[in-house]
Amino acid sequence: MKIIPVIDLKNGQVVQAIKGDRSNYKPVQSQLCSGSSPFDVVTALLEVTHSDTLYIADLDSIDNLKNNFQIIIELTQQNKSTSFWLDAGFTSSDQLKQWQEIPNIRPVLGSESHNEIDSLLDLLESDHILSLDFMNDQFCGPVEILGHHENWPDDVIIMSLNTVGNNSGPDLNLIRKIQLTGSNSQLYAAGGVRDQSDLDLLTKIEIKGALIASALHTNNIRF
Repeated sequence: MKIIPVIDLKNGQVVQAIKGDRSNYKPVQSQLCSGSSPFDVVTALLEVTHSDTLYIADLDSIDNLKNNFQIIIELTQQNKSTSFWLDAGFTSSDQLKQWQEIPNIRPVLGSESHNEIDSLLDLLESDHILSLDFMNDQFCGPVEILGHHENWPDDVIIMSLNTVGNNSGPDLNLIRKIQLTGSNSQLYAAGGVRDQSDLDLLTKIEIKGALIASALHTNNIRF
């Protein structure tokens, strides 16, 4: 089971994501470090998990406000051996260009950022990551992509936004629904992971990895 720690960036700080209600996200309070500085939080998460991968959601960019790009660039420079999975609300190839020269960035294409399947399919490449975003069992984005699993890249995130940070456990029904598409992609669960027993269950149902934030900051998962 691959553990991928997560940070959500908003206004230059790491915030605590809860149930996808981004307007009410507050600066993270972590048992791993003091404060909500992205540099301190990333250092702590990588130290505790020994992970070679970290997921970044630039919420300002996803919500078409501003962005945290300078912080992200500095993070990649300070952690050159870490692969950063970055969701910044990418909807065009022009938005992706600035990241193509950064070797430890892998773009995440979030379905919620797209209204039409063509714009999403045009950007999908094998090295990109597709995030299938759901809120309360409703798909966020062009639902047709769920029927085009042959176009999915190697790595696909099953993102259950309403279970993020609410200590409810992974959405197993949603995960099973995506597994039944017959896709050959490696699947990663995001949202709701509470503890080692959840990770054991995800391993048992052959999920490749899990994206985790809250359970790490509360020390509910230890390594």
